[in-house]
Amino acid sequence: FDWLIAQTLARHFHSDPRVTFDIPDGTDALVDVFDTTILCTHGDQTSGGGGIGGIWPAIFRLVAKKRTRHDFDIMCIGHWHQLIMAPESGIVVNGSVKGPDEWSLGVMNFSPERPQQALFTIAPGRGVTFSAPVLVDRDEPEKPQTNLPAFTALAPTGLPDAPTDL
Repeated sequence: FDWLIAQTLARHFHSDPRVTFDIPDGTDALVDVFDTTILCTHGDQTSGGGGIGGIWPAIFRLVAKKRTRHDFDIMCIGHWHQLIMAPESGIVVNGSVKGPDEWSLGVMNFSPERPQQALFTIAPGRGVTFSAPVLVDRDEPEKPQTNLPAFTALAPTGLPDAPTDL
């Protein structure tokens, strides 16, 4: 589906010299920014993520598999609807623009996160020099509207109205 949207946008902007597209035929895209190579992939090639280690073991397995086929410094993925900024470890997991939903809350049992996206800058010879979330919701985030049971006290701090009782 991502490929189709990208092809549609490329067709729409084909006569605008300010807009260019690099649309891979496969699931991975390698992007060079100065002397840093970024592997962009959806992240749905992983499995697991519900055990004691959470999503980390699944992500580390994916990084190891991708490194057998690609040479990269940072892997950027989505799929998990959770923001993880660890470019020093070679991993950036993008958040979700739409925020919590039935998949992230009900299927994966993730703690709710504000709608957010990853932002990082790269400098020549230095790699990533800055990283931060870009919050894309209103100033006062609303409590997710679900019919799911309340979350436990393990919900991350800093989220207003996060339930702390069972």
